[in-house]
Amino acid sequence: MSAVEDSPHGKYGLKEKIKAVNLERFLAENYKDRVPKLSLIKIDTEGLDIEIIKSIEKLLATYQPTVIFECFKRLPAKEQYDLYDSIQKKGYNLYYIEKFEADTPKVLLKRENMTDWKHFDVVATPFKWRE
Repeated sequence: MSAVEDSPHGKYGLKEKIKAVNLERFLAENYKDRVPKLSLIKIDTEGLDIEIIKSIEKLLATYQPTVIFECFKRLPAKEQYDLYDSIQKKGYNLYYIEKFEADTPKVLLKRENMTDWKHFDVVATPFKWRE
């Protein structure tokens, strides 16, 4: 990685081009037998998390994995609310997480709180846990 000045997607950038892969298609082609056990998806795309969430709608609806993503500091308020709506409407509770440590409390996140912090992580769990 190298330092990047004035990048809208974070402090560091890659010199190499990154190939995007459709997660639903990749899993179906390579891990078809394991997909029903999918329990966690972690997204960290420097402000493009909503695009990933939109692209995995079928996975979320079918398997309801827990999803960890970030609310990027440079997202306008409307996009922060859209991010919240995009996953909450799929049957998820969203929680603000300050840090990823065992004793860190999770705080139920409401739509109106999406602009309370500059940059933060979210853990989204389905309304109904699978057995």
